[in-house]
Amino acid sequence: MDVSFTKLMKSAGLSENLIRTFEAYYSKLERGETGKISKQDVSPPSPKNLVEYENIRSYRKKEILKHTVIIKLNGGLGTSMGLSKAKSLLPVKGNMNFLDIITRQVLALRSQTAYDIPLIFMNSFNTEQDTLSYLDKYPDLFKQEYPLSFVQNKFPRIRKNDLKPFEAHDPKAMWNPPGHGDLYTAISSSGLLDKLIDNGYRYAFVSNSDNLGATLDPAIPNYMQEQNISFLMEVCLRSSADKKGGHLGEDRDGRLLLREIA
Repeated sequence: MDVSFTKLMKSAGLSENLIRTFEAYYSKLERGETGKISKQDVSPPSPKNLVEYENIRSYRKKEILKHTVIIKLNGGLGTSMGLSKAKSLLPVKGNMNFLDIITRQVLALRSQTAYDIPLIFMNSFNTEQDTLSYLDKYPDLFKQEYPLSFVQNKFPRIRKNDLKPFEAHDPKAMWNPPGHGDLYTAISSSGLLDKLIDNGYRYAFVSNSDNLGATLDPAIPNYMQEQNISFLMEVCLRSSADKKGGHLGEDRDGRLLLREIA
């Protein structure tokens, strides 16, 4: 990898772990890998890798919620809709936007269950300030023991013609968020993951901030605990319109994967 990338990332104070992650992806780019998964290499999930929700909905013990945290992925800008701020600030119903509805969902869940379930946003450097400024209107959120947000990492932008760092007068234009898959690296390097584990949290409910139908269901972490499952993705049948969001599949070795355009 061009040493200028390493110098750039170190000067921005990025961790060695993140730099190694970037190097691994950059080496794939240098080898000409595209990440494309053709339909010949993937098949629908086999029954052994699926469980019907109807078969687990009886796992209702609410005590699991004291070991569960809610993480909302909130790094996206509404650029495709002409916005320059966090997509979650878009109005959804009346005067309420995504952040309003998410907040009210969580506050209602806390009230119904008597558990102070932490709500944590993973923002990007583009959405952090807008999000926290807006949430000032909900002081009860800031009473939780854990930060209301952590910021996902940033990767240097790469010039397509020669794979060199992209340069610009505006320093912000030289970087891009690596996407929601950065959740694992970002929450670990922030120190928040260790703090949550040390305080007894074992499960994280993760969803996009613009998916208002995704709410914490205690049946799912209860089932994961009983079956000793470390990762479970809640999915539904796709329609013909579900092209960008991707779909669940299996590779030729029977391993689950998420295949999506983004």
